[in-house]
Amino acid sequence: MERQAGCSDSGISNHSKDLVDSKKLSDSKSATLFALIVEDDRVAQKVHLDFLERLGFTVDIAPNAKQALEFFYSRRYSVVLLDKGLPDQDGTQVCRAIRQYEKEQSLPSALIIGVTTSSSSKENLLTAGCDEFIIKPIFFHHLKEIVDRSFSKKLFFQCQTNSSFNQDNLINPFINQQKETLKC
Repeated sequence: MERQAGCSDSGISNHSKDLVDSKKLSDSKSATLFALIVEDDRVAQKVHLDFLERLGFTVDIAPNAKQALEFFYSRRYSVVLLDKGLPDQDGTQVCRAIRQYEKEQSLPSALIIGVTTSSSSKENLLTAGCDEFIIKPIFFHHLKEIVDRSFSKKLFFQCQTNSSFNQDNLINPFINQQKETLKC
């Protein structure tokens, strides 16, 4: 399921009807794991959408920084896949704005994965607050590895601090296995 910027009252995106045919807008009551794709390239949007849905996320797509922040301020996302080269603002600025908002609202940090075409952007993305970065083109197994690793670290930290767990917030069977291994 996905939601896109520029949707009409009918729930069909005005800007990209052809992007993903017959997809309904995501229903915030029906899913607990949300991911936000911030990407202006339609082909990359389709690929990233497929990958994140395969990982069990309900996905929203924002083609620019302005719409990405509007989405982020209106919903809690577990993962943000953030392109560095956006048409209206650099992805590092978006990352800083997200991290500032999380801090001001005392929210848990979303996993922000910076997406770039060059390894030379790595330091800028990480300094801005991205947890990870990935170089285009993205392959499913690389994205899955990053998500699994990051969620495993969060799960381990929660176990160590005796936090309660919400089974709905666990990403996949791998994480469930980690939970059992750590005796949480």
